[in-house]
Amino acid sequence: APYSNAFANQGTAKGVALELWQKNGLQAIPNSSTPINFAPQGTGGKYTFSARYLQTAPTVTAGTVNATVTVTVNYK
Repeated sequence: APYSNAFANQGTAKGVALELWQKNGLQAIPNSSTPINFAPQGTGGKYTFSARYLQTAPTVTAGTVNATVTVTVNYK
């Protein structure tokens, strides 16, 4: 896909992908070897992300947008 910084849409909509951003403004890149670091949170703490659609073609067709994001956690 020409948009390597976005997660591919596996839904029925065409011409759209999903971007994922950390609260601090850094983008989560699919298949990246660059880790995303967070400050440890106490019990009940949250790690906040936001998502937005990215138009990937001149025309977007209606439908569902589904993207799979897998997170691997390394605790040190």
